[in-house]
Amino acid sequence: MSAIASLGWRIARSLSSRVAPRSARNCMPRPLRRARQRALLSLVLPSAIALPSVLLLAACGQSPESAAREARAQGARARQAAKVLVAPVERADMTLWLETTTTVESEREIQIFPRASGHAVEVFAEEGDRVKSDQVLARLDRREQQLAVRDAEVALEESHAARKRAELTVPEAESKLRSAERAAAQAEVDYQRDVQLASQGDMPSSVSKRTLDASLLARDNALQTVEQDKLALRRAQFESEAAKTAIARAELALEKARVALSLTEVVAPFDGVIAKRSVKRGDAIGPAAAVFTLTDIESLRAVFYRPQREHGLFQSEMGMFARADGAPRDARTVPPLTVSATAEALEGRTFHGAVLRVSPTVDPASGAFRVTALLQRESEGAWLLPGMLVRLRIAVGEHPQALVVHKRAFSREGGQGHVLVVRDNTARRVEAEEGYSDDQRVELLLAPGAKLDVGEQVILVGGRDIEDGTLVDPESEHAASAPAPQHTASSQEAVDGKSGG
Repeated sequence: MSAIASLGWRIARSLSSRVAPRSARNCMPRPLRRARQRALLSLVLPSAIALPSVLLLAACGQSPESAAREARAQGARARQAAKVLVAPVERADMTLWLETTTTVESEREIQIFPRASGHAVEVFAEEGDRVKSDQVLARLDRREQQLAVRDAEVALEESHAARKRAELTVPEAESKLRSAERAAAQAEVDYQRDVQLASQGDMPSSVSKRTLDASLLARDNALQTVEQDKLALRRAQFESEAAKTAIARAELALEKARVALSLTEVVAPFDGVIAKRSVKRGDAIGPAAAVFTLTDIESLRAVFYRPQREHGLFQSEMGMFARADGAPRDARTVPPLTVSATAEALEGRTFHGAVLRVSPTVDPASGAFRVTALLQRESEGAWLLPGMLVRLRIAVGEHPQALVVHKRAFSREGGQGHVLVVRDNTARRVEAEEGYSDDQRVELLLAPGAKLDVGEQVILVGGRDIEDGTLVDPESEHAASAPAPQHTASSQEAVDGKSGG
């Protein structure tokens, strides 16, 4: 049999040399020449096998027709179909994922600095303590500030007393003015009467010139007194308003003293957890050095950078695309990109999230742009913490109900991708390009004119030497991976009994 196979191989090589001239064979790639020779061998070998059989059967006295039928049967057995493992074409939602590694951060994490200088006399918070907004974390020596507050309070009390005194002078000045006005009116009456008496020329006047001059002087003095009392009233009113201003100034001084007193307390600006404490009782502290680090472990984020060639994949997350013109930041017109994170420290847990914002500019030094994603904190009883190293997968594209096959079914030769589909126990080549893919499957983008239906079987294993038109014997991937049937206890006893008998 080996001699026959060797003969068939020599015949195939001879036919190959006749079909293609030597110059064409030299330009042909070696794998293609080997495949051509194998194809010719598949045509020649059955005849080479059948020929000795025909001669042998004829020598044994069998009729030529029977010998020919037997030879054809032997040739058919020689051309047995190739065993291949197949799987069906399916439709599934395919997602394009980008992967990167970064560390978890808190959306709100700050260092707290004292707002005044002094010695810490009390420390109320430790690392890991949960604190509320405006809760006092530490307190400085505040005796000087307390005295300043008391002094400002006394000054305010004095200002109120001065205002009361000023308010009393106003009605007093008003009373004096009214008395002066009445006196001035009486002096005017007296003067006019004296003038009238002095003007009677036909009879002796009872009013001398001296008396008339005294009456005039009395009237002028009364009018001057009225003017002076008016000025006194205006002065009293001005002092009353000044007293009100003095009260406002004293209140302002008191408020400043109270603010200075409040600066001796270090408070939490928001709800969170103390991540670091850097102060001890008795330490001299000031605005130049942080004394606490406060973090919000409920709001976690991941900041990462992507190359500028991927900027188009994130355009839906940029403000100019994600929101309508003039809309607030939370008024989205497109859904956010989803993110999943896994941490080596929390094996088997997946934390989901979404892209929060994307920088609209590219760093000219690195050629990358900044992306910020929010992450959920809890997953199946495990908790992410700021500073943990995580691996992120960002879904930046989705093709719903895409045509997919197993990755092993897709091949590429000479820059052109294809799959081998089984139709009527024959391998047929269907050209396609790969789209989105995951760990097991790949999306097929069929070439123009190519056709592939859901449910058709494509070759996974055994297709390396198979070409378009090759006979195959397909076996389903699920059937090949199914375990061999096991005998039940009753069946095994029956077999044992039968063999024992």
